[in-house]
Amino acid sequence: MRASSANPARAFGLYPRKGVLQVGADADIAVVDLKRHGLISAERLQSRSKVTPFADRAVQGLPVMTLVRGKVVMRYGKIVVAPGWGRQVNVQMPPPTVKNADRTMRAITDPTLY
Repeated sequence: MRASSANPARAFGLYPRKGVLQVGADADIAVVDLKRHGLISAERLQSRSKVTPFADRAVQGLPVMTLVRGKVVMRYGKIVVAPGWGRQVNVQMPPPTVKNADRTMRAITDPTLY
């Protein structure tokens, strides 16, 4: 969960509202049936863009239910709520920080390293 949810939410400044299941979080959840097989097709994508690098690929593991803010919005590939349930998420990215500056500068300036 850290690699696919919590850490990306932290990177984009959305944690703890997104990326974790706890009191006060949005409870956005995708339930996947790992035994189901299917074919990814652009026509079935539930987005405005119908472009995907995965078009016509056979897959194992299909989403069977999606919850947004704790409410079921998709069940077995069908949207079950009226349009407008989604909300804009404002990203609050933290400022960039320099990491390993001491080693990087040494690698550039120390003549004994090259």
